[in-house]
Amino acid sequence: MQSKDSGLVPFRLLGSQRYALDKIIEGLAAGITTFVILKNRQAGISTLFLALDMFWAFLHKGLLGVFITHEEQARDDFRATVEVFFAETPAKYRVNYVRHNRNLLILKNGSKFRYLIAGTSQGRKGGLGRSGATNYTHATEVAFYGNAEGLTDFSSQTSSLYPHRLYIYESTANGYNHFNDMWETAKEDPTKCAIFIGWWRDERNQFPVSHPYFLNYMPGGIKSSLTPLERKRVREVRSEYNFEISLQQIACYRWHLTSENPATSR
Repeated sequence: MQSKDSGLVPFRLLGSQRYALDKIIEGLAAGITTFVILKNRQAGISTLFLALDMFWAFLHKGLLGVFITHEEQARDDFRATVEVFFAETPAKYRVNYVRHNRNLLILKNGSKFRYLIAGTSQGRKGGLGRSGATNYTHATEVAFYGNAEGLTDFSSQTSSLYPHRLYIYESTANGYNHFNDMWETAKEDPTKCAIFIGWWRDERNQFPVSHPYFLNYMPGGIKSSLTPLERKRVREVRSEYNFEISLQQIACYRWHLTSENPATSR
């Protein structure tokens, strides 16, 4: 896979990716096939699911899949990542494609993916309502789709019978909109699974004690104190997700706050 930090590297799961995959496996074992994923930025979730998309298509002949993005640039980035995936996957593990263009990916085993663009509120609208039947969906950045009605129409065209059906809707947050409604519904619906990927699940979001930035944001070193708000959030994450946020992660969190908004006070 291509990494912003290391270039082309073997695909080794990050903590955030491992957690998402574990929850998918857990859900599938319980008969759940629809997953709504709220993620932080740059968590590697879209990349993880593109790998899962290809694995699922290799494994199940004749899959009718779709990739849904919010804009053309994201669609083109998806296509480029898929091309890298095929180029770097050993031949003994992959099923080659017979066609791959801006609208369609067809594999030699009959599995097919269509590239769909949902559209944004600022840009052109997509055509999800006219997309045709599917039994596998990977929709990314759903919170930024401009046509919630089209997404509803699209959902009515998915299979509820195909034994290998899988529907993944993942996004970063974008206020109280259709994705927020989808997220709240998934938390209450026993046939769906809501998965939250916090920034603290990604081990890259930390400054080791030896990092020069650590002491900048933790002047007392490992004996540094947290603010009342930080202590509250650490307790909440521990209580709800059984995860202990470290001082190294808090140091990175403080850096993000000040680097993204220099006026922010710690």
